[in-house]
Amino acid sequence: MSEEGKREELKNIEELLKAGKTVQFHPEGTSMWPLFRNTDDEALVVPLQVYRKNGRLKRSDVCLYRSSNSHLRLHRVFRVKEDKVWLVGDHQTEIEGPLDISSVYGIMACYIRKGRSRSCKNIFYRISYGFWLLLRPLRLRIINIGSHIKHIMIK
Repeated sequence: MSEEGKREELKNIEELLKAGKTVQFHPEGTSMWPLFRNTDDEALVVPLQVYRKNGRLKRSDVCLYRSSNSHLRLHRVFRVKEDKVWLVGDHQTEIEGPLDISSVYGIMACYIRKGRSRSCKNIFYRISYGFWLLLRPLRLRIINIGSHIKHIMIK
């Protein structure tokens, strides 16, 4: 898909969420690895007010938002305080924020891998990704160790 086509698709996603519609798409990039492992994985994002009647974000929610450099991103909530939110990708250590909560368009309700839907409200999902947030300062080291072990196993 061309750059123009990608921009148009992202604009449509944003407009659909603002209109109260649910969107399903293939996230790009590696910032949310290991949650999104390949190009076949999909995210189902719903407007925040639809997902939660009180419209509040919680720690470890994955939300679609307009970043400080105007890109549309899908990252995990690290912290919420009043009308501000701090976010971080699962494969990142640097936290972005504070951002206005008004920059959040939707929240991921589930992700789809190999045709199977996995709910973000599942207790095992919430515990494991809550734990991954706690490990944020050590993530790069953990990922490097895992890559090293994988490299040894392949040899």
